[in-house]
Amino acid sequence: MTEAELLEASSNNWSDTISLLTMFISVMSGYLVVAYLVGKELKTGQVVLVNFLYGAFISFTLFAIYQMSGAAVEHGILASELSTQRTSRPQTWIPIVFLAIMLPMILASFKFMWDIRHPKTG
Repeated sequence: MTEAELLEASSNNWSDTISLLTMFISVMSGYLVVAYLVGKELKTGQVVLVNFLYGAFISFTLFAIYQMSGAAVEHGILASELSTQRTSRPQTWIPIVFLAIMLPMILASFKFMWDIRHPKTG
C-alpha cells in the first residue's frame, strides 16, 4: 500500500471510531435516562434483561472502539514509516486511553442504576 492509501485507511478508521463513540454516548445516555425515570418501578427480571442487553451492547461497542482506534494508529504508523517528511508518529497509547476512560463510565452507569433501585434512607 502507498502512504496515501495507508493514510486514507487510518482516516477511515478514525471516522468509524468517532461514529462508535457517538453510539456509545447515545446508548449510555439512554440507559441512564431509563434508570432515572423508571428504574424504581422495574421488576427484577426487567432490570436483569435491561442490564444484560445494555452490558452486551455497550461492551461490544467499547471493543469495536478499541479495535478501530488501534487499526487507525497502526495504519498511521505504517504510513509514517513510508514518509520522508513526517516528523510525528501516531500515538500507540490512544486505544488504551479509550478503555481507561470508558470502562469506569460503564461501571458508573451500572452503579447509578443500583443506586436508583436501592435508595439510602435515613
